[in-house]
Amino acid sequence: MKPITTAWNKEELKTYALIYCAHADFNESKVEMEYIYTKHPSGHFDAMHKEYEGDNDFISIEKITNTVERLGLTKEEKEKLKDEIKGVFMADNVITTEEENLMRGLSHII
Repeated sequence: MKPITTAWNKEELKTYALIYCAHADFNESKVEMEYIYTKHPSGHFDAMHKEYEGDNDFISIEKITNTVERLGLTKEEKEKLKDEIKGVFMADNVITTEEENLMRGLSHII
């Protein structure tokens, strides 16, 4: 099977990854979306949200994994992304089991 790739830049990757994380508990809360928008108001939000809506979980993970590898994020960039992911999970003041599990899984690919 051909790898799933993107032409995203780093901001698009981060925005898409955060939107993906906001859906970890199958509930896109307004406060989580506002958190993402305040972190990445660069105009990518709507396009990345629309793209996310057309993807399934497998495709989302493949896109994130392959884009992280292609862009060669530095250790600092990876840590910042992980911090922003935690911020999405904490935006509604509750970290669910699904969010904890997703954070664990993403830590291995980021």
